[in-house]
Amino acid sequence: MFINQVNEYYSQIANDELPEITKNHTYFDFIQTEQDYEKSDRYQKDKSYWVDKFSTLPEVIGFKSYNPLTLSTAGKRKNIILEERLYYNLYEFCKQTNSSMLTVFMTALYIYLHKKTTQNDVSIGTFYANRITKKEKEMLGMFVSTVPTRVFVDPEMDLLSLLKVVSKEQVSILRHQRFPYNQMMEDLREAHQHKDLQRLFGVSVQYRAMNYSQYENVEIEVD
Repeated sequence: MFINQVNEYYSQIANDELPEITKNHTYFDFIQTEQDYEKSDRYQKDKSYWVDKFSTLPEVIGFKSYNPLTLSTAGKRKNIILEERLYYNLYEFCKQTNSSMLTVFMTALYIYLHKKTTQNDVSIGTFYANRITKKEKEMLGMFVSTVPTRVFVDPEMDLLSLLKVVSKEQVSILRHQRFPYNQMMEDLREAHQHKDLQRLFGVSVQYRAMNYSQYENVEIEVD
């Protein structure tokens, strides 16, 4: 959104036009919406959903033990460019199976974690936009929901069946994605009487197609 907005203004200036600055809704509107949500019946229903889903803790949440006191914040980034043919094949597979690209990547990660750990009850993380209304979809700001997704990987299940399980889990979670992850952890620590419970997943996956508006005199390059 921000890049598209800058591109639009830049294109107007490059064409000797005065940029048309539109007044959008502010993030303060969303803060009030969130405060109202926390007092609503919807909030209580979402809370019950997550406490019930994690009434038992998953067998697999990652490869390594987790200690926030010793964990380094240093990170590395590695870019892998998919060959055009591979991306096209993935795209066609999604169309044929009526699956999203995110569902395919999540399913692949579930299978990988299952095979590496030999466990069936696997939890990974993903992220949703959490922009419920049209107003929020047009608003700059942080809305992202951090969500643990838990799936039982049956080794006897074929790939298409597991895809359906993951897709069904995503649909279910979308209805309750708004509940704050930090509050979820507090509720589960209390429910399990486990003050040292730190996380519900150790690895996460996200897929988001980046669509940039095209304007005259503007060339976009993404690193």
